[in-house]
Amino acid sequence: MTKAHRDPTMTTFLSLWVYEEFWHGEAIAKVLELHGEPAGADRIAPMRRRVASPARLLRSSRRACPRAGDALTATQVTWGVVNEWTTQAGYARLAERAATPCSASS
Repeated sequence: MTKAHRDPTMTTFLSLWVYEEFWHGEAIAKVLELHGEPAGADRIAPMRRRVASPARLLRSSRRACPRAGDALTATQVTWGVVNEWTTQAGYARLAERAATPCSASS
């Protein structure tokens, strides 16, 4: 936990962001399934086996978070912005490859 959890604006933002990310994942899983690619747990489980264990990451973050303070929150939000930009670029490339018009209003 950092001081950010005490900020109602930050807590609201992060809560809505994680909600959106969940539904992005669900939508991407449907697209993958429609194209005969592994999706959901069948896709995620092998990836998780290749990275550090969640328990080890949790132990590390419990030690690091209190010491990192505001810098950690800034890093997390910056990472989120980069993630959003990368996702937007990926969607644009997907639309280009699919030769499907893409509109911000749809």
